[in-house]
Amino acid sequence: SSGVDISTFSLSPNPVSDGTTYLKGLPEAVSVRLYSLSGQLVHRQITPEVVDVSGLDRGLYLLRVDHNDWTFTRKLVIE
Repeated sequence: SSGVDISTFSLSPNPVSDGTTYLKGLPEAVSVRLYSLSGQLVHRQITPEVVDVSGLDRGLYLLRVDHNDWTFTRKLVIE
């Protein structure tokens, strides 16, 4: 186990209305990817916790976080 408790993870605000959302409760250096519902990678970064989505169209996206041996996905709405 990597000792990461993803129950402490939060993504807010969600929905995003001002172009920025924040990842909280994650360890250093996680891979963050944002996919459209069609599966296209539209944004990629290694944390910091600020995720700038101001260049993306409104809609529903899938935010995927990877760190060592675990991964999880959350829905992100951009308004």
